Amino acid sequence: MPKNCQRISIMILIPMLIFTFIVTVKSNSYTNNPEEIIYEYYKYKNDKDICSISKLLYNKQGITKIENYLYSLDEINILSVKEEKDPDIINLYLNLNTYIEDKSEVMAYKVRYSAIYNSEEHKDGEHESLIFLVKDKNSPEWLLDPYDNN
Repeated sequence: MPKNCQRISIMILIPMLIFTFIVTVKSNSYTNNPEEIIYEYYKYKNDKDICSISKLLYNKQGITKIENYLYSLDEINILSVKEEKDPDIINLYLNLNTYIEDKSEVMAYKVRYSAIYNSEEHKDGEHESLIFLVKDKNSPEWLLDPYDNN
């Protein structure tokens, strides 16, 4: 009888372990997908969710500028996200951020978006931003370092 119970336990345990592994890998790949992080960032901008935006930022000091910008934003929608493969852009970023040592720790994306504002400080319509993603040394995640007027 005990041998039979062991077999049943193992037959239940193995699928549970496989399921847990798959769920863990899938969730890590989602948070590690640079384009998805950009989409999250713009969703949080649309929601005016400063706390969530802050968690995505590499340079946390930039949150004040973003927070001020959100007061005049009514709606923002991504039109396209395209990886920028020009090595000069990455090199320029690395020259401005000398504490980042490895090119493989940085990616650049051009994001085209449409925005509607509630102030005359910003112009409604289509805009383009350059967003850098930096690999955080303390975790496997990519973090945003947006270079835009907003």
